[in-house]
Amino acid sequence: ALHNPVYEGVACKFFEHFLLIALAMTKMTTGQGLWDEEDEFYYDVLSLPEGKRVPLKVRSMVGLIPLFAVEVLEPSILEKLPTFAARTEQLLARRKDLADLVSHFTVPGHGERRLLSLLRGQRMKCLLKRMLDPKEFLSEYGIRALSRHHLDHPYVLECDGHRYEIGYEAAESSVRIMGGNSNWRGPIWFPMNYLIIESLQKFHQYYGNEYLVECPTGSGQQTSI
Repeated sequence: ALHNPVYEGVACKFFEHFLLIALAMTKMTTGQGLWDEEDEFYYDVLSLPEGKRVPLKVRSMVGLIPLFAVEVLEPSILEKLPTFAARTEQLLARRKDLADLVSHFTVPGHGERRLLSLLRGQRMKCLLKRMLDPKEFLSEYGIRALSRHHLDHPYVLECDGHRYEIGYEAAESSVRIMGGNSNWRGPIWFPMNYLIIESLQKFHQYYGNEYLVECPTGSGQQTSI
């Protein structure tokens, strides 16, 4: 859009899609969202043929992925894209129901930057509390694909007479279905950790050094993102 004004309108349309994705994650078609208020974490929801929806309360890397949906816009960018800036503010003013689901785009942050994120500050802190907990995702070498909580508390789902179980397995798998490698049931994945770091950098660009989180969780030590 900085080089071809045609793309400014495309950016506005993608911004609207961004808001609609936030709505789908919050309410879906049945009013049930992916965010669990009690656990303060995102879970997949299984949709059964009879219309029943079952939250799959597996604390996995999937629940951290909403952190990745973040972008920071410099004030200089918005000055060069007046149509995008105006239309996004009009949309947020007209659809307060959608604006309340995402970060406060109209509120300038550190360096007058604007934040586009699926997460508001409180939900982000909730996810970071889990992610930075050594008993959950945080390890000496990175963020685990599955919470260590499931080592002693495997998740069990019984459906149509079948029993399915997911437990924390940091290396070799206990079943042969994945060729002996436990894959997403515990190991640390470099690409996902890279995306986590990149996302936290963007949050820091907006919130600055004043926004503190406890790291590791339970240590009492506060640090900026």
